[in-house]
Amino acid sequence: ALAAWLSTMPAISLVGRHVVELGCGLALPSLVAARGGARVTATDVDRASLALAKKAAAENLPADARRRFQALALDFRQASALEALQPVDLLLVAGQLYLPELHTPLLSALQILCVKPGCRLMMSNWVGVQQADAADELLVTLQEAGFEVTEDFLCEERGFVHPHALYRCTFMVR
Repeated sequence: ALAAWLSTMPAISLVGRHVVELGCGLALPSLVAARGGARVTATDVDRASLALAKKAAAENLPADARRRFQALALDFRQASALEALQPVDLLLVAGQLYLPELHTPLLSALQILCVKPGCRLMMSNWVGVQQADAADELLVTLQEAGFEVTEDFLCEERGFVHPHALYRCTFMVR
């Protein structure tokens, strides 16, 4: 959902921007951002996922986009590792919103990384019955921390996921 949404953004909004994806998995949103002209750092704790992300970048990105893409082993729960990534223009987060145990470290990571005025945050997450409350709680916490919701919708409404998939897309600015 996040990669599909990101691909609809005007290219000019990504060109030259520093984009960081937290918990990237296979890094599809990061690959889309690099193709759109951004300097991208895709991060995850899972080295196997990072290896696949690097392989996907090597096989699917044009040379100029490959030069702007990097995949790093990083645990966003370790604040000391995040400062080297500053300043960030756009943060991408997919999936971590429904795990309440990640809310506090995720909020800390977002506050450390999103220090630049106008820093943007794009998130998508599955919102099944059990996960919806946790995602709502995180959004309230982010708003209390100074992030303003500018878009919040079911990703299906714009065709970013298959019909009846319960994914939420949220765009915030700090």
